[in-house]
Amino acid sequence: MKTIIKDNAIIGTGSIIFPVTIGKNSFVAAGSVVTKDVEDFAVVAGNPAKKIGNTTDQEFMRKQNLRDEGKDPRK
Repeated sequence: MKTIIKDNAIIGTGSIIFPVTIGKNSFVAAGSVVTKDVEDFAVVAGNPAKKIGNTTDQEFMRKQNLRDEGKDPRK
């Protein structure tokens, strides 16, 4: 078995990835433990990682854009 990471997937620092498939345009939060496949466009977090949203959500995209600009999205 092997791990497959599809196009544009983002994996946060310190994540542990078991042999799974990480879907396209998905987001794995830092420190997550991924034990099951991550579907396309999913946002997952935790131990074990669970789906908490999707990358097509407008609020998620707004926060990502702020991070890309070097701004704190929590404000």
